Amino acid sequence: MGSTFLCLTANGWTAVGTIALVIVTGALVFVARRQVVAAREENRKTQTLNACGQYDLSPVMFDCIQKIRNAQESGALKRNPKKFRRQMVTILNFLDAIAIGIEQELYVEDLAYDHLEAIVKSFVRDLIDSGLIVKAGYPIEHWRRLIALRDRWQQGRPIPS
Repeated sequence: MGSTFLCLTANGWTAVGTIALVIVTGALVFVARRQVVAAREENRKTQTLNACGQYDLSPVMFDCIQKIRNAQESGALKRNPKKFRRQMVTILNFLDAIAIGIEQELYVEDLAYDHLEAIVKSFVRDLIDSGLIVKAGYPIEHWRRLIALRDRWQQGRPIPS
């Protein structure tokens, strides 16, 4: 018989060490997985904030929004929607891109809701529901995801994921 230490042979201590190594490795994998999941969620939040922030920060968006709002106030948008179709399409495409990002889970919906809920509802109502975008020569099917997002948001705040 071989020598023992605390009632275990060398092979016994090797087994204990192996089991301890498996437990420690499992714990490290668990912690690493949680950190990766948390980092991904933080990245989704950052990407959502960056995308939503473009509504306020993009000079192109600012120009389009200003032209549409001024045309609404003067009545020019209703009289000649084709004249403003580039601005309408730019705004609707921007909002539709947010809707697609939410649908594909690239963006956090409840965070986007906090930033864009009133904006989405307003532009869908003013440009799509009013029929102006159709009069400008574009079918509303182009923005079906945006319309679906607005419809969902009219039901109330989304449940945080």
